[in-house]
Amino acid sequence: METLLRSGSAHLEAGRLAEAERDFTRALAGAPGNAAARFGLGMVASRGGEPGRAVPQLVDALRAAPDQAAHWAGLAAALLATDRLAEARTLLDRFKTWGFPAATIRALTGPIATTLLAAAAVLMESGRLDEAEARLDIVIAVDAANPVAIHRAGLIARARGQDERALILLDLAARLDGGNATYLIDLASVHLRAERKAEALALLERAVALDPDRAEAQARLADLSVACGRLGAALRSNVAAARLTADTARARNNRGVLLLRLGRPAEALAVLEAALAADPDDAIVHSNLVQTALYAAPAEAARQATAYGRRHADPLRRTRPFAADRSGDRRLRIGLVSGDLCDHPVARFIEPFLRHHDRDRFEVFAYANGPADATTGRLKALTAGWRDIAGLDDDRASRAIEDDRIDILVDLSGHSAGHRLTVFARRPAPVQVTWIGLPVTTGLTAIDYRLTDAAYDPEGIPDDPLHPERLWRLPGVAYCYAPDPAAPEPSPPPSDTTGWVTFGCLNRPEKLSGPTLSAWARILDAVPDARLLLVVPDLADPQTRAETEARLGAAGLDAARLDLMPYSRTERFAAHARVDIALDPFPFNGGTTSYDTLHMGVPLIALRGARTLGRMGAAVLDGAGLSDWVADDVDGYVARAVALAGEAAERARWRGTLRARLRASPHRDAARHAAEVGAAFAAMWQRWCAAPG
Repeated sequence: METLLRSGSAHLEAGRLAEAERDFTRALAGAPGNAAARFGLGMVASRGGEPGRAVPQLVDALRAAPDQAAHWAGLAAALLATDRLAEARTLLDRFKTWGFPAATIRALTGPIATTLLAAAAVLMESGRLDEAEARLDIVIAVDAANPVAIHRAGLIARARGQDERALILLDLAARLDGGNATYLIDLASVHLRAERKAEALALLERAVALDPDRAEAQARLADLSVACGRLGAALRSNVAAARLTADTARARNNRGVLLLRLGRPAEALAVLEAALAADPDDAIVHSNLVQTALYAAPAEAARQATAYGRRHADPLRRTRPFAADRSGDRRLRIGLVSGDLCDHPVARFIEPFLRHHDRDRFEVFAYANGPADATTGRLKALTAGWRDIAGLDDDRASRAIEDDRIDILVDLSGHSAGHRLTVFARRPAPVQVTWIGLPVTTGLTAIDYRLTDAAYDPEGIPDDPLHPERLWRLPGVAYCYAPDPAAPEPSPPPSDTTGWVTFGCLNRPEKLSGPTLSAWARILDAVPDARLLLVVPDLADPQTRAETEARLGAAGLDAARLDLMPYSRTERFAAHARVDIALDPFPFNGGTTSYDTLHMGVPLIALRGARTLGRMGAAVLDGAGLSDWVADDVDGYVARAVALAGEAAERARWRGTLRARLRASPHRDAARHAAEVGAAFAAMWQRWCAAPG
């Protein structure tokens, strides 16, 4: 008997199943109740791929000798192989409590867990989540600290949208195996779905620290860092991801956008040019290239805008006629398209028109392509209809506009974020106009007019031949300013407290050109005790701060005389209380910032440029009757700033009167402005009605 059992076991171990079965059968014939022989025959059947035949033998073996741990594990494996999962789970639960040493249980259930995990992986891959989860549950029941099973169970919960369960499971897996970058990345994804960006950011940073060569993790970290305002870290992760995988056009696009936001437009332009060369059909890259060129090379921006129109818009141009009623005096339907109908500068310039337009002559519809907030609700109440087109592709958005029978469609974005220029390319309305977003060409032949005024685009300066839109100059101002309701009252000049004059620029860092910085260095040289306050991004990042200070230092600005502060949306007017004299950058002037500066009582020095982007500061000041603060050359710009620094009494007087002066200017005359815009729309419509065909 014993000889046969030993021989059968040796054959089984060596994989000689026929010989093993022969010996165990003989042993069982001699002792029908022998548990070892029953177990041996069961294992032969299991290893031979016949678990159904194995189960009865293994049941008998376990009943005969429950003190043998292998009998429990063998039967559990056979039950699992026949998909009798519930019975296997019950058996394994009893096995754990039978009194065997923990090490024995781990040794015998380890192979079972491995088999179940492999099966679960295959099932998950094919989308059979319920079956996979049942197997993972058994693994966890046997080994409550198995990180692989817990992680996969978390992935199943995430796939089902059970985010709280997924969070618990993935967090546990990450705690059990803190050195596994994948677990950290997957846990971060669940935090992101719940908008817990800080937690997700910390997890991705840990994952990248553990495994810097994970391109996917670097790319995700780059995107999340942008969302958290950590632009320097985002740029570094973007570069790291590019080293690890193919540097795609879209990755280069993201890098270019980051470089621009960090105040490095020339570098951004080069990166975006390379991105467009890699994928000339990527309209997003091309549009970002247009916007970036406005800061780095304005002439190139016009050329690229025209190229954008030819490549991405002109092929979509409508050829069928409009069915619009050509009655020249009927009520017109105006459509406004923007990604910024929320707490954004665009909203503050369109709201005066919405409040004061002639409702007997116009019905105004809005087509929102961006986020919504309290400002959105306020604007929505001023329209005849509101459509959210963010989830619509261009064809569906175009059809929605045409179904609303819009007569004049107005772009409020240009090439800025959230635009829908390729909707305009399909020409869903008879007349199309660009206004407010960016005072430059869109490059689209499908857009008929750019609404402007003589201050931005004077008569006598020929339209750029690259610009397909015709300039339509309003008799008054093209932009009517609505102050931010959150703006506090102007504060006293900070020099009253500090004893020195603080110059400041609250514009985006990409507008701080080399000539601008050089002029500011001259101003500080001429006013030895003065300081310069600048709003710069991501100051908390040591590397980003050092790079910023190096760029400013190279332009002659002493870091010891600079006050650098981060942009804060919640405290966006706090900086005005720290500035005595604001300095407008050039050749790309400030826009909304200039209006806000005067509204907060801060004098503004500007340089009048030759073309639109360089005339914005002068347009604001001229309209408010403050032309004395506008210079025609850099020497005059420096001289005006230096002179005002020596006029403490004048600065104090302006602090208390600038808001009222702006309020009394055409920039705040909303009723007149709305009437002029309405007259322009009516005239555009008359011109279209009179056109042949």
